[in-house]
Amino acid sequence: MESDPMHAKAIKAEKNGNHREALRLFQSSLSSKDTSSSITQLKNNDIQRVINTLYGVKGSDQTMSMWKDAPLMSKTKPPLIQFYACTQMGRCIYRHGGIDFGSPNSLPDNNDVWEFDIDKRTWRVVEVKTGIGSNVPEHRSAHTMFSWKGDLYIWGGMQEFGGQRHVAKPDLYRLKMKGQKTPQWELVKTKHRPPGRSEHAGVVYRGKYYITCGNFGAVGPGNDTWCLNLSNFKWASLRNGNGPVKRHCHNMWAANNKLYVLGGRIAVRGSSGELSNCSSPSIEEFVSYDLETKTWSTVDIIGDDRPHDLSEYTVLPLYKEELDDDPSTIIVFGGYREVELARLNEGDVEGRLKAQYGEEWRAYTIPYISRLLRFDVKTNVWKRLQPIKDVLPKAQSIACVDKVENGVIHLLIGEGYGIDPEFDKTSEENKEEIKRIIAADACAPDIPEVKAENYHSPKASNKMYEIMITEAFGDADLKNCWSWDIYRLADNKLPRLRIAIAPYSPTLHNMIDLTYEDFLHSGADAVLPNDEQNLLGVRVQLHGLVGRKELNGMVARCGYWMAATERYQVFLPLYESDSSISVKPSNLNLAGPVTPEELARVSITPSAYPRRFPKVGMAVQILNDSTSLRIVRPLMEEILDAPVWDEDTKLNQLFDSYLGPVSGKAQIILRTIGKIEPKTRSGFACVITAAKFTRPKNSKQAKHAKNMEIYVNFLRDLKERDTVRVQGFEAKVAKVDDSMVLKECGEWLKLTVKLDGVLPPVTRELIISPHVTVRCLHDQVLTAVMGWASNFHAYAFRKIPFIVDELNHDISLSSTMKICDSLEVMKESCWMGPKVECGMLLQIAIDQETHLVILNTLLGIYST
Repeated sequence: MESDPMHAKAIKAEKNGNHREALRLFQSSLSSKDTSSSITQLKNNDIQRVINTLYGVKGSDQTMSMWKDAPLMSKTKPPLIQFYACTQMGRCIYRHGGIDFGSPNSLPDNNDVWEFDIDKRTWRVVEVKTGIGSNVPEHRSAHTMFSWKGDLYIWGGMQEFGGQRHVAKPDLYRLKMKGQKTPQWELVKTKHRPPGRSEHAGVVYRGKYYITCGNFGAVGPGNDTWCLNLSNFKWASLRNGNGPVKRHCHNMWAANNKLYVLGGRIAVRGSSGELSNCSSPSIEEFVSYDLETKTWSTVDIIGDDRPHDLSEYTVLPLYKEELDDDPSTIIVFGGYREVELARLNEGDVEGRLKAQYGEEWRAYTIPYISRLLRFDVKTNVWKRLQPIKDVLPKAQSIACVDKVENGVIHLLIGEGYGIDPEFDKTSEENKEEIKRIIAADACAPDIPEVKAENYHSPKASNKMYEIMITEAFGDADLKNCWSWDIYRLADNKLPRLRIAIAPYSPTLHNMIDLTYEDFLHSGADAVLPNDEQNLLGVRVQLHGLVGRKELNGMVARCGYWMAATERYQVFLPLYESDSSISVKPSNLNLAGPVTPEELARVSITPSAYPRRFPKVGMAVQILNDSTSLRIVRPLMEEILDAPVWDEDTKLNQLFDSYLGPVSGKAQIILRTIGKIEPKTRSGFACVITAAKFTRPKNSKQAKHAKNMEIYVNFLRDLKERDTVRVQGFEAKVAKVDDSMVLKECGEWLKLTVKLDGVLPPVTRELIISPHVTVRCLHDQVLTAVMGWASNFHAYAFRKIPFIVDELNHDISLSSTMKICDSLEVMKESCWMGPKVECGMLLQIAIDQETHLVILNTLLGIYST
C-alpha cells in the first residue's frame, strides 16, 4: 500500500479530520486492480474504521433503534391482506386493494381505500362516490400507488379475470380528493403506455413518476424503466442500456438525480425454460440510473452491514428539511428472502449461511427479515440500526415519520406480514398443499425432494410500532471539536486510563464489575444458611469443592437461597462464566473487602470477555386499559402496585438502557431474571411485565410472574431501606432559598469538570450561576462544553470524597483507611437523578421516565 498514492491521500485526509473525503479515497484505492486479498482486507479495515468514526461503532447512538408498541386508537382496522398498494399524502397513509394469499387459489377481492391518520393513529375507510360518472378500477393487488397535488393515483397490478389472476391493463386511475366532499375515481388519459405488470416499483421525483421492472405474467419479470410526466401524463421509455437484472417484488427511491433499485426476486426456469411457480429467489443487486447521462451502474455497498438478499421490503426516505427534493438517508425495513428450492436441503446449510451472513446467520434461517437499515445517499454507507428488543420479521410494512424533536426521529412502522419464529406452525393440511404445489411445478424434475417443513405460515398484522433513531447520521466532524486535538497527539502523549482507579470513582465500572460497596465489609459475619437478607450480592470465596476443584479460591457473588437443595445459587463474574452454580454454605467464605492490590492485579489479568458489567437494556410493560397513550401513574407505582394480568388489556412498553455502575445485589437480580448476550457478553436484556399473574396459564406467564416477584421484592427492599434518608435529604434541599444561595455562593460559581480516570487530565473550567438546576447543568452546560450528544444521556449526581493525590497513583495503607471511612459516609449519601423525561431513551416514557427506576435498580438505591 506504500506505493498506492490514493491510499496515502486517504490516510492524510483521515488524519486531517476530513472523514468523508477519506472514505471516498479509500473506496477509490480499493477499486485499483493490482491488489492482493490481504491488501484488500487491510483496505476494507481502513474503510470500516472511517465508517465507525462517522457513524459510530456497534452499540453507539447512531447505530441503535428503540422500539415500542404504538397502540391503534380506532377499533376499525383494515383487513389482514397482502400486496396492497400504499402511499403517504400529508399526515395520512393510504392503502388500496390487496389479496389474501393464505390460500393458493386466492384472488384480488378488495377495492377499498383505507386512510391511516398518523397523528391520531386511527384507521378509517375512505367513502368513495360510486354510480354514474365514476370510473372505479377493478379489484387488484401487487400494484403501485402515489400522490400528486392532493389526489391519489394507482397503476398496474394483478386482477381477476375468469377465475384466474392476470396482469391488469396499464391504465392510470386517479382518486380525485382535493376539493371533493366525497372522493371519486376517474380514468386518466395517458399517452404511450408501458406494458402492464405487477410487483413493480415506482417513485415520484421532481414532477415525474418512474416505474421499473416487475412481473409481466406468463413471460416472467422484466427490466425496463418508464417515466410518466405528471404535467401532461405522457409516458416515455427510458434508455435501458445495461439495465438491471430482470426482477419483481423489489423497491426503489430517487435522490440526487438518480433512481436507485435494490434487491427483488428473480425467475427460476426449468431445463426447457418453464417458469417455476413456487421458487423465486431474492437478490442483493443494487443499481442506480443516472437521469442526466441515462445510464445504469452498479452501486457499491459500503460497510459491514450489507442489505443482503432482499425483496418485499419497506422503504422510507428521510429528509433534512421538509421541502427538500432529495432525501439525505433511506430507511429500509424487513423484507423477504427466498432461496432456491434445490438448495433447501443441500449440504451444510448452517455453514453456507454463516459464510454469507456472518454473525446474523440465524436470522436468515427463516424467510422473513427483521433488520432495520439506514443508507447514506452521499457515501453509499449502510448501517444496521440494532434494536434493543427482538423485532418480529415482517415484509411489506408501511412506514412514516411521526415527528422529529430534540435530535430524535420518531418513526411509525406497522402492518405487513411475517412470522413469529416461536409460534410458526405449518399445519398438516398446508404441508400437503405445499407438496402438491411443488409436484406440479414446471421445474420439479430439476429439483430434489423438498421438505414442506422448510416452508412457513405467514400471518398478516395490523400492529404498529414507534421506533426512535438519532437525527444525526454520519455527521461526525472531529476537525473542529476539542477531542480532535487529543486524537492528533503523538502516541506517547495520548491520554491513558489509570489502572489504580479510586474505589469511589463513578467510572470504576468501566474497568471491572465492582462498586464502592465491594471495598467495605459486607455486614455479614459468616455464610449462614438461608441468609439472603445479608448475603445477596455479597462477594464470597469458594473452597473445598470436590467435583469442581478448579473453582476453589475463585471469588463470586452470592445469589438466592434454594431451600429444596439447601444451597446458594452462586454467580461467578461474567468474564469467567455466564451461568450459575449451586454451592453449600460450608463451601463458601466471605471474600472480604477488595484491596487496591487485588484491584490492580485483576485489572491487568487477560480475559476473553470484558471485565466490566455489561450494558443493560430494560423494558417495562405496563397494562393500559384507557384509550390514551399516556401512563396514568408514576412508573414506580405501576410496578409496586401492579394490576392483575388481563390478556385483553393493551400493553404500553417503556424502554431504557444503562451504562453506569451496578450494585452487587442488582447484578444478582439481573443475572436471575435477565438474559446475557451470549457471544460477547457485552449486553444484558431484562423485561418486566408490571402485572400480577395470579394463575399463570403457561410457562411464559409463570416466568413473567416469577421475574416480577423477584423484581418487586427487590424494589420494595430498596424503598424501605432508603426512603427515610431520601425524604430527609429532599426536606433539607427544600429549605434552601435564593437568599441563602446568594449569601454562600455569590452571584457566580467556578466549576471544574474533569473526566475521571484519564491521564493527562481532560478538564474544563466553567463559570455558572448558582441558581442553575441540576438538570440544566447537565443538559445545557456539561453536554455543550464536553462535546456530548444532547438529549441522549441521563444523569445522576452525588457528593463523593476526593482523597487520592492526582500525581501519586499508588494508594498507601493510610490512604486506604481514609478511603474506607469516606466510603462509609458515601453509603449515607443520596443520588440526584431526573424525575422527568430526558434523553432519547427516556422520551419513551411520558409521565415518569423509566431511567429513574433503572437507577434505583442498578445503583442499588432508592434515589431522589
